[in-house]
Amino acid sequence: MKNQLDEPGGTTRVGGRGGLTAAEVAERVAAGQVNDVPARSSRSVGEIVRSNLFTRINAIIGVLFVIVMIVGPVQDGLFGGVILANTLIGIIQEVRAKRTLDQLAIVGESRPRVWRDGRQVELSASDIVIDDTIDLGQGDKIVVDGTVTSGDNLEVDESLLTGEADPVVKQPGTR
Repeated sequence: MKNQLDEPGGTTRVGGRGGLTAAEVAERVAAGQVNDVPARSSRSVGEIVRSNLFTRINAIIGVLFVIVMIVGPVQDGLFGGVILANTLIGIIQEVRAKRTLDQLAIVGESRPRVWRDGRQVELSASDIVIDDTIDLGQGDKIVVDGTVTSGDNLEVDESLLTGEADPVVKQPGTR
């Protein structure tokens, strides 16, 4: 079963079984005809710090802390440590979760099999270019929008796109 990327303009070019040559791939990369979709599994560390530091409860406790420090004894302002502890705990937990999510994104990354220079190679999804011929097997993720050039009994789960629970049968020439 093969899937082929569409050319700009909506037409599809049918390539040979040998796939693209290295020169054709370089030409498409130079033209920006790549499948580069930035993957972002979680927020940045700066966003995590900002969201944990600038909260309503921290603002309320911070204002009360300043008032107590101005008018009262220092030991009455020890509750200000709650702001610091709460913020640090939230940041540490969320940064750990971010690292775990980023590692899981790498582990779960799809590595499609593409025909290049007459042989099949495994690439990351971002290294695929227009007109690449992709071999699909049972359970493989389709990482591009394209036209089926050949296949037997190909059923595609499009539920994330359409909401339909039933698999869609694809024949050569269908998208």
